[in-house]
Amino acid sequence: MKKLTLLFSTLIVLLLFTACGDDSNNNTTPVNPDQDPDIETEIDSKDVEEEADDEAATDADEQDRADLEQAANEEDMKKMMEQLDFREFDLEVEYKDDKEFDVEIDHQSDGRIEAEVDDEINGVDIEDDLEAFNYLYPYVNQLNIDKEMDKQDVIDQLLDVFSLEGDYVEFKVEFEFHDGTELKIKDKK
Repeated sequence: MKKLTLLFSTLIVLLLFTACGDDSNNNTTPVNPDQDPDIETEIDSKDVEEEADDEAATDADEQDRADLEQAANEEDMKKMMEQLDFREFDLEVEYKDDKEFDVEIDHQSDGRIEAEVDDEINGVDIEDDLEAFNYLYPYVNQLNIDKEMDKQDVIDQLLDVFSLEGDYVEFKVEFEFHDGTELKIKDKK
């Protein structure tokens, strides 16, 4: 599922770059044949290609929206968490200017799933479990973390997925995997 999502995301980006090409070489002047029937209209093949690319990008965007998983309730959150490599996740990144990025998804002992987003960098603060879970899931679903990974590989992947800067003061992350094992990483600069 992660590879399929990555493939579709890559396809969309490529389509958008193609669709948003530079039109500076298009020297055709629009002509209305109804005004002058003696004028032949010329169809610019670049315009036809761009229209086809725009339609393909729109179709891909609609498919991505259809594939986007959103939890409607606690049961949905549990099912979606089962698709991940881990059952709990807690990430805290502190920066020089006392800004903090703190996100977590916790699987409580009573079975409830709690989630929270406190992103001072981007001004996002979500305390509602369902809303925070739906905000975080597209990010955590991209993670490919296992308990044997190198510390720096885990840090780099998290910084990349959450679009965070590498000039942090302190970086802490904890994962609890489905088998109960944990991965804890702490790094200070």
